[in-house]
Amino acid sequence: MPSVSSTSASSATQPNSPSSDQVEGRNKNLKVPAQKAEKRIWNFQNRWYDEYKWLHYDEQLNRVLCFVCAEAKSAGLFSNSMKTEEAFTSVGYCNWRRGNENLRKHDISQQHKEAVRKLLLLKKSPISVQLSSVTLKKQEQARIALRSMFTSIIYLAKQGLPLRGSDHDGGNFIELLNLRSEDYRREKPLTSWDIQNEILKTISHFILRRIVAIVKSARLYSLVVDETSDCSVKEQVSISVRIVNEKLESEEYFLGHYETSSTTGEVLEKIIVDGLQRFGFSLSDLRGQCYDGASNMSGKFNGVQARLLKLQPKAIYVHCLSHSLNLALQSVASKHPFFRDLLSCVHEVGTILHGSPKRMGEFESKLENTSSNFIKPRPLCPTRWTVRVKSIEGLLNTYDASLQFLEDLGNSKEKISSKAAGLHTLMEKGEFFLGLLMAKNLFYIGECLSKVLQDPSATVSGGIEAATISVKRLQGLKSDGRFEKLWESMNEKIQECALDEPKLPRNRNRAKASDSTKDFSSPKERLQVCVKRLDVDLINPVLQCMKSWRLLY
Repeated sequence: MPSVSSTSASSATQPNSPSSDQVEGRNKNLKVPAQKAEKRIWNFQNRWYDEYKWLHYDEQLNRVLCFVCAEAKSAGLFSNSMKTEEAFTSVGYCNWRRGNENLRKHDISQQHKEAVRKLLLLKKSPISVQLSSVTLKKQEQARIALRSMFTSIIYLAKQGLPLRGSDHDGGNFIELLNLRSEDYRREKPLTSWDIQNEILKTISHFILRRIVAIVKSARLYSLVVDETSDCSVKEQVSISVRIVNEKLESEEYFLGHYETSSTTGEVLEKIIVDGLQRFGFSLSDLRGQCYDGASNMSGKFNGVQARLLKLQPKAIYVHCLSHSLNLALQSVASKHPFFRDLLSCVHEVGTILHGSPKRMGEFESKLENTSSNFIKPRPLCPTRWTVRVKSIEGLLNTYDASLQFLEDLGNSKEKISSKAAGLHTLMEKGEFFLGLLMAKNLFYIGECLSKVLQDPSATVSGGIEAATISVKRLQGLKSDGRFEKLWESMNEKIQECALDEPKLPRNRNRAKASDSTKDFSSPKERLQVCVKRLDVDLINPVLQCMKSWRLLY
């Protein structure tokens, strides 16, 4: 649609030229009857339709009219002083002898000019209406652009991606807007840091209001609180609530992080109570509280659970089941020398590989004949003891390549060559591979149980049921048939990688009073006894931890 200024200009320069809208619907019949005069026949020229856009053939009159003038007359737009040409408005024109001359005269006549002008003014919207429509269009475009900004920030926030980069023109938010601007472009984008933070706060408040409404509709709720330090070395307290919906399904909602300079039970209690009051949650509806085993959280006298029990005796404290499982695995694995050294080796191999792109490239070159889908060795997380399986599998799946890599690295002149040589010596023993298989079985059961316990929809009864199944699986690891399978797998790897076969230890001269050793007839018998001892040292404490859940709940 042309602008107001362009339309006015065209009307001023050529007022006798009607627009396409004004002549829409005219009839261009190519078989106009001929005119007979003075024994001659004069025909209508079809090219006149193109020269005079207003020319219209009326089938009832069997003649042509001026489409614009006829419409203006029927609408009563001509002034009283205007003398109209009946031939072009009502009677019709058929004088083809002087057709081109008379058509040109009508085209520049005052009657025709007035008809074109008044029809244009009649069909054209007022300037105020046009300006209003332009404003509404701009508002709609701005609304679409603003909606794109909100949805972009929501997407980045859900994915946990930072909005800004090192400068204002960089970052995920600006790049995402540039990509989406191909659909809707805004002349003045609202991309300042303050506006981004304000949009994030608006979205946060909107989500929190919905969460509060859901929790209040359920009325009864439980607390899940934990505290940790973030990347900026500031202590943060995370607060979540758990409810049971109308379908008797448990749901968990995160309320936010709260910074604190102290982690005493008194300070944490104030933060929790203040947060609940801000959201409008009543302490009388609190029915449970779940924390880790730290003294400031679970202490019987000054811990958070004890302080909240004084305010609400119905708020039963539950020690986090996943955390207690993590503590059990950490305790038994770190105290036993064999398992401690084995996990330390797994961690060191992963650290060496991931500490240098050059070393990773050399290691991958030794995996040319191995599937690229194999998990590579990786360092262990120092706190998450229920996440060990992938690191152990990474070393098991690439055992041959890891041996070659450590041997080459041990013979090099790098600073870590001595460490690599020591790791290679340890991995050359068949007993080490046997220990990896044992560790994988044990931690796999613990990791599966941990995933169940950390599910947002998990319940205490569901956790106890999962623990019962895990207990049966752990007890199955103590069978003699399981050791035979481990022994066969170890022998296969010994033949494949030329590992050192297990040997009986050298006899030492000790006093009979302190001699508690036992003579073994074969290395297999010795390892079988050692494995059973490991089962007692490692599996039994985990079993006791899980069985205690059934006694408590």
